[in-house]
Amino acid sequence: MPLPSCSKIIVLIGLAAFGLPAAAQFKWTGPDGKVIYSDSPPPPGVTASTLAGPAAAKSDGRQNLAGLAPIAAKYPVVLYTTSDCSPCQQARSYLTARGIPFSEKTIKTPADADAFRAAGLTELRFPTLGVGREHNTGFEQSQWSSLLDAAGYPAKSMLPASYRPQPAQSMAPAPANAASARPSNNPGSPAAAGSPVASEAVPRIIEPKNPIQPPSAAAPQSPATTIRF
Repeated sequence: MPLPSCSKIIVLIGLAAFGLPAAAQFKWTGPDGKVIYSDSPPPPGVTASTLAGPAAAKSDGRQNLAGLAPIAAKYPVVLYTTSDCSPCQQARSYLTARGIPFSEKTIKTPADADAFRAAGLTELRFPTLGVGREHNTGFEQSQWSSLLDAAGYPAKSMLPASYRPQPAQSMAPAPANAASARPSNNPGSPAAAGSPVASEAVPRIIEPKNPIQPPSAAAPQSPATTIRF
């Protein structure tokens, strides 16, 4: 006995749901007329609809890392930077262009410097790259490329076009009473601008007078920025 039309619709919906890949994020129609579900974006020029699923953007802000998730979990990349540091910008641009998922930690205060040293990085020179347990100070593309290659990161970006790097964060977490500890605007206050208390909290950026030169066969190295407190 034929199924009623309503039952047929329910069966078809159930079959479609059963055949849908668990990680599918995109849906489009192929050149042969077949509907395609995939966790990767469609080929250029093909319009696709976005599906809500387990692999879609998560509430914690993390985004799909395509095939890089296992590498990023085993060898996380951290970029350590400071203010007014042109080599830091070059390093940031290089990692972004290569498609490396990285987190950025900024060192601007004595508390940041203490946290930086506590991580085992004793020399306050920037930028510094961390790939797993390995570190390299001063942006030199060939050396950074070798570290990333050894960790298994691809030479060309595999990240989705929608991927955006995480915002930079201070190396040291902000204290809970940061608001109450801010300097007062009262000129008579000892923490007012221009007083010794306020000036001690402002780091000094010092460019090295004699930066180490790489071998002549190597690409020129951007001098690292040195910060002292």
